[in-house]
Amino acid sequence: MSAPPDSQPSSRWDRLRYPSVRMRWGITTALAVLTAVVLATVLLSVWADRVLLNEDRFSARIASTLRQDEMNRYLADELTEQVLARAPELMGVRPAIEAVLSEALRTRTAIVGARAALREAHRGVTLGVAEESITIDLQAVFTLAAALMQRGAPDIAERFEAGLDTTRLDAAAVGLRTGLFERMQTLADVRWPLTAAGLVLLGCVVIAAPSRRTGFLFAAGAIAGTGLIGLIGQRTAEVWLVQLLPEDEDARVAVTLAWRTVLREYQGWNVALLALGIAGAVGALANARLPDRTAAREFITRSAWGRTTAGMVLAIAGLALARWPLDAVRVIVVAGGVVVAGGGVFLLLRSALVGLQGVRPHEYADRVRDARVLLTAYAVIAMFVIGASVSVWFATTLEVEPSPVEPAPITVCNGHQLLCDRPLDQVTFPGTHNSMSAASVRGWYFPSQRDGIAQQLRDGVRALLIDTYYGIASPQGVRTVIESEVRREQLVAEHGEEVVAAAERIAERLAPGGEEALFLCHSFCELGATPLSSALLDIRDYLDANPSEFLVILVQDQTTAEDTIAEFELADLADRAYAHPLGEDWPTLGALLADGKQLLVLVEHEGASPEDTDWYQPAFAGLVRETTFDARTPAQLTCTPGRGEPGSPLFLMNHWINERPPYPARALAVNTRELIVGRARDCAEDWGGQVPNIVAVDFYDTGDLFAAVAELNGLPEDEEDLPFLGGS
Repeated sequence: MSAPPDSQPSSRWDRLRYPSVRMRWGITTALAVLTAVVLATVLLSVWADRVLLNEDRFSARIASTLRQDEMNRYLADELTEQVLARAPELMGVRPAIEAVLSEALRTRTAIVGARAALREAHRGVTLGVAEESITIDLQAVFTLAAALMQRGAPDIAERFEAGLDTTRLDAAAVGLRTGLFERMQTLADVRWPLTAAGLVLLGCVVIAAPSRRTGFLFAAGAIAGTGLIGLIGQRTAEVWLVQLLPEDEDARVAVTLAWRTVLREYQGWNVALLALGIAGAVGALANARLPDRTAAREFITRSAWGRTTAGMVLAIAGLALARWPLDAVRVIVVAGGVVVAGGGVFLLLRSALVGLQGVRPHEYADRVRDARVLLTAYAVIAMFVIGASVSVWFATTLEVEPSPVEPAPITVCNGHQLLCDRPLDQVTFPGTHNSMSAASVRGWYFPSQRDGIAQQLRDGVRALLIDTYYGIASPQGVRTVIESEVRREQLVAEHGEEVVAAAERIAERLAPGGEEALFLCHSFCELGATPLSSALLDIRDYLDANPSEFLVILVQDQTTAEDTIAEFELADLADRAYAHPLGEDWPTLGALLADGKQLLVLVEHEGASPEDTDWYQPAFAGLVRETTFDARTPAQLTCTPGRGEPGSPLFLMNHWINERPPYPARALAVNTRELIVGRARDCAEDWGGQVPNIVAVDFYDTGDLFAAVAELNGLPEDEEDLPFLGGS
């Protein structure tokens, strides 16, 4: 039943039932939203005009990041790749090149040069006379790096300078394209009309509101909304730009750093507007009568505006929680803190406003009682904050046990259905010599491979030859813990004077470190070291993602069996390792994989006691025999037996040139399909028909290793292009 025309509604919530009042609320809300959008556009245009389109400020912001670790590491790596692309023979001294470039990038000369290069590139793109995207010329950095290399390592400076022709970095991947500058310029050209429109709209919000207090409240909300739109837009743009980059953690970190540096002022402006709007809203509400719970519930359930608003808020909040759960938790916590702080300010203002209305001396006792009520309210707020904090902590630490998933049946083994029915001792695995020694992994001198273990597995390598050592880590590198019986003469005989001298020079610069740990090294951890735990986790992650893949790991163990086994157990690999009883027939790959066995772990020296651990097996005590590994030329790659007992069921063919440092050009000469297959078949004739089970090479991505292994496995020709379909 409607109220009589001359009756007055009992509250402002009741007034919403009248069409004219509802219309004014709707118009005010729409104007407030439009005002927030216009003001956010104004703020973006001001930032674009002040920073993005200003070549001096833009170049200064970006150049300042060269000294920050994230950007320095990324640029040093990118520039090193350019050097090695033109001078691949320098791959063995990649860490030295990275160190020199990193030092050069931190100098004032490099920053000034980069700033000048950025300024010129920025001007060319904005004027439309340059390429489609910004290309940064870092010739000054390369020139300085060449001088540093000449001073610190004159023996390789000449070869280093041969790789300095390419000195440009394309910034198109991070969104610095011509189109972006054109759009921002258009926006900056209309910033003053937009500013005027925003101020007019802000005044209209106050005028159109049902009351002045409501108008000021909506105006404050529009200002706060402006800051919120800017912050959300900045975060969204950052996520979008980073997604355009390749899966390179250093690149993504560097790009994020660059954009946050350029957007620092813009972010500060938005935060200031958000705080100003919240403060204004609190001030507008301070002397207002808050609705009771019943009236608020009635507004939400019976009002179309209330239902629409509640539905939009819930929908947006649900999508945000699903898409960005961690960010959403942070936003909820921050918003909760803002609400609590605003509530405290609100109560203080209301108390002050009530006090300003006039207090007589005889009413002092009543005000004291009011203060007690206020303290009670503060206590309730404090309890809410504590409860919310505990709830957030509980939610972030809660682990949900995943539902068990029935594993799919194994129908393809190491990428081929034909291999599933083949016993393990009749399968040939492509392998890498010194698998951990990789040019793409920082700190490795004289690497034997281009990429690390994780990438090797993705590319199809299925046998890893690794060396374990004890080392002591320090900020400058890892010092090898060498037993006294290892003499310098032995190391020189094996690696050469140049390698040993380099290791000694690096060891002298290493500060005393902490506790011993297990590393993958090649005789000298000073020339490169990877934590064993890190490599095993890479293997574990790959096997988790590829349950139909089987690997062979051959460990040159300079560490005790007990310590090495403990690392395998921590990496959750021990249960996946197969223990083969000597003298028995080998199971098929399909049977092993169906049983959850994905590893065969063999060690050169100290195997574990069978009573303790049966899967950690000595390689050359009845399981493996190998060819020698002392060939200095391709002609010396013969079938001469090396370690291992005659009649051992597994055959390792060491197929690399044993000269230090190793070069990709040497690997290219021996990793041909004809040479690998021809040598393997010659050895099979000499060794009673036994085809190699592991073909270990340097620089596996050079030559035809996978095609040769496919032929040795007797796989059809049309499968050779996809040697390992199960890799990911």
